[in-house]
Amino acid sequence: MHPHDAKEADEVALAEIAALARDAKVVAVGETGLDYHYDNSTPEAQKRALAAHREIARDLDKPLVLHIREAHADALAILDDAPALPRGGVVHCFTGTPAEAEQWLARGYLLSFSGIATFPQAEALRDAARLCPADRLLLETDAPYLAPVPVRGRKNEPANVAFTCAHLAGVRREDPAALAVQAGANARAFFRLPAPPAREANPPPPRPRRARRLTPGAIAGTFPVPAAPRSSLIPT
Repeated sequence: MHPHDAKEADEVALAEIAALARDAKVVAVGETGLDYHYDNSTPEAQKRALAAHREIARDLDKPLVLHIREAHADALAILDDAPALPRGGVVHCFTGTPAEAEQWLARGYLLSFSGIATFPQAEALRDAARLCPADRLLLETDAPYLAPVPVRGRKNEPANVAFTCAHLAGVRREDPAALAVQAGANARAFFRLPAPPAREANPPPPRPRRARRLTPGAIAGTFPVPAAPRSSLIPT
């Protein structure tokens, strides 16, 4: 349950969350956490909900997905108040400082970076990304929000994660393709997702397709493939 809705986290709601999370298709518990930027739920209600989700994750042997905004110290204190979770967790859409990043990393958590890392004023966040070990870094979009530069201000979509990946690769002085592969492997390991199907060494040629007449209506219904991020987007 999102921290904004923590005031609704009574015994009935938490029991329903635990029951739903037992499904094998559910790979993690959350997002839960603390958000002190807004006051949709009181800090006390958020803390109680986070502690309850922590124990659901422990009971089900699943990782925790955290939403933490302007509340890292309190969140760490709640998690430190109990034995470490066997499957750990990830701080989704991480927006903390390098010092806060180090505290999460010291506890074995992963950090997930969104399009915010591409925003001009997010230098502290990029510093956090620089110090994150390669095997503890995830990439995300948080779509439909937080579209990265150069599509900032538009509705976000999964394909835009390529811009965030390219930008952070430049920040970390890494190859974008290598960072993409590493982040994907991290996500599969963390969430225990199946490996992608292996590509055939010699795939059969595509079957010929019947030519289709492009009418104005058909053209209007097609969508262009997003261009790959240009190297100029990568900081030097």
